[in-house]
Amino acid sequence: MVLRKKKKRKSAGISLMPHFIFISILLFLFTLYLGFRIIKSDMHFVSISIIALFAGIVFESIRILEVPKLIFFKFIIAYLLSMFCFIPFKNEDFYNLDNHLAILPYYFLFFYCLIFMITNEEKLTLKLTEGMSLILSISFIYWIIDYGFLNFDNWFLFLLIITGFCFSFYSFINAFTTITLTRTVRLILSFWCSIILLAFAIDNVLRVFKNDEIENMNNFSSIFYVSIQYFLLGVSSLYTIRNFYLVINFLPSKNGNYKKDLAENKKIHINRFSPEQVLIKDSFICLIYSGTLYVLNFNYNFLPRHTFIWLVIITLPLIYRLYYKINKYF
Repeated sequence: MVLRKKKKRKSAGISLMPHFIFISILLFLFTLYLGFRIIKSDMHFVSISIIALFAGIVFESIRILEVPKLIFFKFIIAYLLSMFCFIPFKNEDFYNLDNHLAILPYYFLFFYCLIFMITNEEKLTLKLTEGMSLILSISFIYWIIDYGFLNFDNWFLFLLIITGFCFSFYSFINAFTTITLTRTVRLILSFWCSIILLAFAIDNVLRVFKNDEIENMNNFSSIFYVSIQYFLLGVSSLYTIRNFYLVINFLPSKNGNYKKDLAENKKIHINRFSPEQVLIKDSFICLIYSGTLYVLNFNYNFLPRHTFIWLVIITLPLIYRLYYKINKYF
């Protein structure tokens, strides 16, 4: 008689659910306490500018993911990580909870953008075309002229501007001709687009945060004017971090394999730029649309340059869609 050996059951391991429930309860109770402190305090912890910035981030998150459930989980993780703001400061002699509570929204927004970038790296890597490189080059020329950089006497800055104009001219040539988009051409145009987007993003951040507090404004038009700037900053913020990495990765890292890292980064740039050529008539639409708007804003100053540029970049694809929908019926 052969005795069968009993199979050992595999250990299910330690269940993390009780820990998750315990942490969730503590977090919920702590959130209630923070809410109580906010109500009782005379300080304004959440400004209209932060709400507008957050609205822009949420708007673009939904547009990219199209799954609100995934966004909710990212909110929870970002909120958990933002609890680090309650760690005492290095030289803080007397712990003041209100001071830490005031920076909580900034911690939350930072961690949310970071988590979103890590989990949606490919979706945040903008798919570029000749049309996008053209609109960015036109925007760059407007940015330089409106900023008054052409009047500067700094030779280093002058060389940078000339280099930028050369890249812009190169994107114009590709947009208005049928030159084959080789891997080298796509790499150059993709790198140029990343440089422009990063420059626009830095300028946008610096200019937006120079505005007065929205709560101190009495004019509705001024409130709306500044809120739009914060909203567009929120929309662009998700791409800003990604473009920063795409540019900074061309520099050698301390402990990395530069040759391998450079080849990988070049591959990302080449693959994200479409090999399909844009129709010349579409390039003319882009030139007329953006050129007209930039000339009008230069003369009448409807919005600050840093906001108007992002507005044109965001609305141009919508104009193309509208144009082709109308064109179907004629």
